[in-house]
Amino acid sequence: MELDRHKIEARAWDVLRMNNRGTHTVPSGEEKTNSKKEMYGHAWLWDSAAHAIGMAHKDPQFAAMEVNHILESQWNNGMIPNMRFKRGSFDGHLWLTRILHPHAHKEIHTSGITQPPMLAEAVQRVGQKIPDRDERHAFFDHSLDRLIPYHEWFYNERSPSGNGGIITIHPWEHGRDNSPSSIEPMRAHDYGVIGVAMKGLYNVIHRLRPDIKNVPEDQRANKDEGRIMSQAFVKILFAGYDYKRLIGKVPLHEDVHMNSIMIRANQVLEQLADEQGRTLPDSLRENMQKTLANLDTMWDPEIQMYLNKDTMTDELVPVPTSGSLEPLYIGELLPPDRISALLGHIRNPQTFGARYGIPSVPLNSPYYREHSYWAGSAWTYPEWLIQDGLYRAGRHLASREIANLSIRRSVYSDFHEYASAETAEGLGAPNFSWTAAQVIDMLRRHH
Repeated sequence: MELDRHKIEARAWDVLRMNNRGTHTVPSGEEKTNSKKEMYGHAWLWDSAAHAIGMAHKDPQFAAMEVNHILESQWNNGMIPNMRFKRGSFDGHLWLTRILHPHAHKEIHTSGITQPPMLAEAVQRVGQKIPDRDERHAFFDHSLDRLIPYHEWFYNERSPSGNGGIITIHPWEHGRDNSPSSIEPMRAHDYGVIGVAMKGLYNVIHRLRPDIKNVPEDQRANKDEGRIMSQAFVKILFAGYDYKRLIGKVPLHEDVHMNSIMIRANQVLEQLADEQGRTLPDSLRENMQKTLANLDTMWDPEIQMYLNKDTMTDELVPVPTSGSLEPLYIGELLPPDRISALLGHIRNPQTFGARYGIPSVPLNSPYYREHSYWAGSAWTYPEWLIQDGLYRAGRHLASREIANLSIRRSVYSDFHEYASAETAEGLGAPNFSWTAAQVIDMLRRHH
């Protein structure tokens, strides 16, 4: 069935208008009722980046405001948190950031970890849509003042091996919460007294989770995965968000998804700096090159995919996910034979070649659950990254094929948060902003 591009885009703009909060866009616009606690009332880093990229096609000034809303939450040490809490929210106090970390923002309540560094991409895409030259360059300059220390922070706080590889200290940091590539190493880890205590305490926490009050439980991280993530979060609190105190306390991995985005973000940061006549610190440029070189150590020649790497042992984690395909996002920087190998997996009906897009784990994986969050369902974000990188690598037909699958599923699922890769059944939160924004961007490129 041929889809009407104009009707699709109109519906996507309706979603973004519904979720507009004046200074930014919330991920989902479902209404809070007496029986339901709002799932997504705050602002998230990589969500806001996606929103801004889509919004820039119609309203680049608001898109710039969306980016700035996240940039304003930056800590004194350069870290940009994954969550900026809405004013007056109790949730912000649960992270204890102002108590536990001396560099936490003193006026804005934030989380204490970051998220995939999509902001450089968003800044460039938004700025390119600002028609006034002076306004555009002012936006770029202001953003660079934030982005440069943010990228330096990654190498100071998230690259303990010194090889340029970026680690994540919690699944919430790479944003693919219950991805088995993170959960399985965490499941095997001994959390000591905290692990024992959480087995009982989590029964109470589980019943209070707002996500399973809003959507069916089988569509979210299950109880066991929630417990595993919660006990890791408690470890992080005890460590005061200091990764050095977490070594040996939680599994630390160089995440393929995070490193792929970091490589592209570094590339864009260099482009922005050159355009503005800014000079990046030599140490930052050196680390950027290390991150690109280190990606090669995450390649598994046997399965012809990229895998997460244990930062302590340098061993690969033998659990492929859609993140294993995301080095495609670095575009022309990826060797052509690797691009072809990863495309082979995307087209393979036994692994990632599902009828309605790319599942978050392979269809033949023992961890695959059709309706589960990041353990089976399909999302626009990985597909947007992959089609974008393929386009820049000159693989325009492949890029278009992936974008069309993503758009079609999003329409059939009516812009839900994620969907079944097999049936396109909408899952998670309705009226999801990044789904709408990324559909708009893919439509503008490919139609």
